Amino acid sequence: MQIVRQPNFKSPEFMLNQTHLYKIQYAKKISDRLSLGTELEITPQTKESAMRLGWDYSFRHAKVQGSIDTSGKISVFTQDYSGFGVSGYIDYLNNDYKFGFMMHISPSQEQPQTAA
Repeated sequence: MQIVRQPNFKSPEFMLNQTHLYKIQYAKKISDRLSLGTELEITPQTKESAMRLGWDYSFRHAKVQGSIDTSGKISVFTQDYSGFGVSGYIDYLNNDYKFGFMMHISPSQEQPQTAA
């Protein structure tokens, strides 16, 4: 369990108005490849709450991560271990849809030269 104190960004004087929230998180490794997790976030002052469910599945050459929450948001991220990735984000309540690509390019490692 985690207790957090942070500025209330919904208030015009957000630096003066601090809000407290409680986070409860649970993660479980189901198998060598699959992990599931949940998070419950409660703000007693505003009587708001949110719950998230997330997963992480590892393939031999790739990884898939995703989450669903109670505010209507779904996100998925897929990454190949060679450096290519695809992500998607859907917010049904705000009618917001995002999609993206990622590519990691790393220079090859130089071989140390031996003295002759």
